Amino acid sequence: MGEPFFLISLVLFLLFGANGSPVFACENGVLTLVPSGAGGTTGIAVDVTPPEGCRYLNGCPVVVHVAGGWNGVGIGGEGVDLCEEGFVEIRFNFPGSGVGEARSGGIYDTRGPKCLEALRDVVLFALGQKPDSQGRYLKDLVSLPVLDSNVGLAAYSNGGNAAISVLGLYGDQLSSVAWLLNWESPVGDGMPDVEAGGWHSEINPLVNPAYDPDHGSWDLSSLSYDANLDLSAVGSQTPTTTRLMGGLYFDINGNGVVDHGTDYLLAPTLVTEGTGVHAYYSERVTSYAWEHGVYPSSLPSHITTVAQAREFWRYRNGELWLATVAEKIPGLKFMVLASQKDHVQAAPDHPHVLIQYQGFLENGLPFVRLNPDASYIYNQMGSLPVGTVDNDGGHWFDHLSVRKAVDPEAIPLD
Repeated sequence: MGEPFFLISLVLFLLFGANGSPVFACENGVLTLVPSGAGGTTGIAVDVTPPEGCRYLNGCPVVVHVAGGWNGVGIGGEGVDLCEEGFVEIRFNFPGSGVGEARSGGIYDTRGPKCLEALRDVVLFALGQKPDSQGRYLKDLVSLPVLDSNVGLAAYSNGGNAAISVLGLYGDQLSSVAWLLNWESPVGDGMPDVEAGGWHSEINPLVNPAYDPDHGSWDLSSLSYDANLDLSAVGSQTPTTTRLMGGLYFDINGNGVVDHGTDYLLAPTLVTEGTGVHAYYSERVTSYAWEHGVYPSSLPSHITTVAQAREFWRYRNGELWLATVAEKIPGLKFMVLASQKDHVQAAPDHPHVLIQYQGFLENGLPFVRLNPDASYIYNQMGSLPVGTVDNDGGHWFDHLSVRKAVDPEAIPLD
């Protein structure tokens, strides 16, 4: 595959290693607290797990795991044990999350500005630029040499939105972050709420008929409001015990009645704020609903305005920060992992993957990849499963070609 293949493989070697993967035992983790304004007087609970040996001769790279989902717990959560690969691992709990000694101070704000502030301080700790509450730096908690120049974020699902957002919002302070790895992260307007289509709904079509996966375009003309739609029953990823009546759906057959399996019911992010619950739809459908008279004159209190939706998603949609990240951290290496069947999204063009991949390419990041090089997978697995892709770094994919650029389920990309 010529020079691009050689250069990509070389960078992968420098970043992840090659010729097989070293295997180490993981040492016992060290639980500590990192000071943060978002964590109140307690701070943010952080777990540091070192390897028994470093991946490289000159030291150990550092990975900060950013948990997926909408809750705040990251310690003891998802993610491969990269300490077995010679990394120092850092996991943390967002403000107000966790139990016992692993509980972070502060109040959880559903992956909002306080969560990003906490993540910033954890990353600064990982970079060796901030001590824990006892005045100890990361190097003081790890007996092996730590590579401050090789610190990155591994973000899982919705954690990718927080990872991109924190690098954009605080890029001036986090400019020495070396790399970002996102796993099937729902980046993009409406993607966290599976607006284009999802695998896990029993009441919706797999792909929203209002979305055109061949071109990535939307036809919002069928967007409708039903005062009798129970939002607690449409599969929201942030469930509530409060029954919320009244919400948006796509009336695909135009009969004015919700028909499960034909129409597409939207599942907004439900957030308890103050004494009530707000339903946050994407900026796209929120703006359309208000501007085109979809909403009636009298609305329940959980329906949000365009301004409220814009402010909410500013901190929770990484798409809004792609250009800023590229500007503030121009040397950032980025990879997004994607399988043929996403763990949540069902749109065949993987729009959430394309948005972040294309966005970073368009804004000039020098190293942008969709999935690892085939030679790296072979070195990890000892074989290549049928259908393994071998994408060149920086290759442009569109809504059709990306379908052949994702790896088979036989490769454990998660």
